[in-house]
This record gives sequence, C-alpha cells and structure tokens, in this order.
Amino acid sequence: MTENGRSDSKGGKTGLSTTTVRSVHLILRNALERARKEKLITANPTEDCIPPKYRKRK
Repeated sequence: MTENGRSDSKGGKTGLSTTTVRSVHLILRNALERARKEKLITANPTEDCIPPKYRKRK
C-alpha cells in the first residue's frame, strides 16, 4: 500500500502515507476482531500483520 496504493497519483506519488496505511490496518483489525468475537470467523488474520512504522515527512 505504501508503494502503489494510490490510483490518482497525487503529486506524482503512487503510494499511501504510513499514517493512512496504519489507519486502514486499525479499522480492519477492529472489524475482524469483532467478527471473531461474534464467531463469524475463526481467527483474525490481522494479528500476524505488522503495520509500518511512522516516518517523518521530508
């Protein structure tokens, strides 16, 4: 996502910021965890995912 997650290539950049990727990861993790608790899925696949570390803008 950080390399080719953007379809409109804003400013010539094609990737998403680490903040955006971390936000998407958090939303997915919470939604899938709720689905697991409600027994809609057996495991939360985001538990094994590590979101990117924050990077400062240049």
